[in-house]
Amino acid sequence: MSYEVKCLKCNRLSENLFDFKCPSCGQPLSVKPLFDFKVEAIGSKNNSLWRYVKFFPYIDESCIITLGEGWTPLVKFTGKVYFKLENLNPTGSFKDRGSSVLISALHRRLKEIGGYLSEDSSGNAGASIAAYAARAGLRAKIYVPENVSSIKFNQIRFYGAEVVKVSGSRDKATEEAQRSEKGKVYVGHILHPLFRDGLRSLAYELLEQFNWRAPRYIYLPVSAGTLLLGVISGFKHMVESGVVDEMPKIIACQAKQVSPLYHAFKNLPYKPPERVTSIA
Repeated sequence: MSYEVKCLKCNRLSENLFDFKCPSCGQPLSVKPLFDFKVEAIGSKNNSLWRYVKFFPYIDESCIITLGEGWTPLVKFTGKVYFKLENLNPTGSFKDRGSSVLISALHRRLKEIGGYLSEDSSGNAGASIAAYAARAGLRAKIYVPENVSSIKFNQIRFYGAEVVKVSGSRDKATEEAQRSEKGKVYVGHILHPLFRDGLRSLAYELLEQFNWRAPRYIYLPVSAGTLLLGVISGFKHMVESGVVDEMPKIIACQAKQVSPLYHAFKNLPYKPPERVTSIA
């Protein structure tokens, strides 16, 4: 096998791609490529995430579910500052990378068992999962906090998903999304290793667009940290493959309202706000 899905705590390997946590200890799982990145394996005629399909070995090319995500523009702002325009992904965020990879890997098996997708989100991820589920012909149920933005609520519904408002804290939406029901398969974007693994494609793109020279610094918007982990994974793969010599310095940027990583690193108590008014 050219990849492994391993528990980050007990190191148990998981062979079930439906698993979103370790079946032994309940801790998070992570996907690790067991092959080198080869530039010549890039599908250069494919201007989407899927130019890198050879680097996601758990996905059969005939199973790809895509809306044209990835290969977003890299635009020079001033001097040596560039912006990667992830807002130009199909549903408006980088989450489409994770959704495309996740659903491409799972949709055939989901249809075989007559299952449906379950996700908890307060916005972008819910919209993304809903859109890609619709593209795959899958039913999706998205659990959202009761005070979810009306814009995001309507976007999720627009893509055809069933939206369930959950009263209480954000964690209550997660609990309901994970609650066992017949046919339900939880694909929460924060926990599912395949969603997070899809985000390493962003590291590949950045290096290719910079002609295989790693930028010195990368600033990422971060909430729970899936983008941060995915990009780190992608760059680690490139370093281990000898494509670049060293990791760029990756800086996580959090809004004051949603800053769980900042509080964790500072060993400070953190309580998520009941309603988020920041723009990202």
